[in-house]
This record gives sequence, C-alpha cells and structure tokens, in this order.
Amino acid sequence: MKRFLLTAFLFFFTYILFAQQNHYIYLQTDNQQPFYVKLNKKILSSSVTGYLIIAKLKDGDYTLVIGFLRDQWPELTITLTVNKN
Repeated sequence: MKRFLLTAFLFFFTYILFAQQNHYIYLQTDNQQPFYVKLNKKILSSSVTGYLIIAKLKDGDYTLVIGFLRDQWPELTITLTVNKN
C-alpha cells in the first residue's frame, strides 16, 4: 500500500510540475528600431537594437499593444493565446 501511495504521489507531483510551464515571446524589429509593449498595465521597452523577450508567461490569453517611439506608426494591438503547444 505504501508503494502505491508513493507512486501515486510522485505521478501527481510530476504532473503538476509539467502542467505549470512558463513560456516566452521573442519580438524583434526588422530595422533594429526600439519599441515598447503594453502588457497587463505594464510598459516593457525593447533593447536599443529592437528586440524584447517577454518571459514567464503562463497558459492563457494575452493582449499586447505594440508601439514605436515618436508615434511613427499607430499602436498595434495583438491578442494571442499561450498554451502548451
């Protein structure tokens, strides 16, 4: 019985670890122009060479608003779903 409980506990613990994976999004501009992203009321700035990594994303839906300095182009709103695939 103890062996069964231990096996069940290890299986359940392993399932929880794999179910809560973190994901990331990598964004980069073609011309190395800096930009910003609004995500959940936070403003994230790209590097001076125009790339940004948004890490530690959980499974779910996200709305990103992407904009450029000096309002060269209008802000772009993107909705995406992050999942285990």
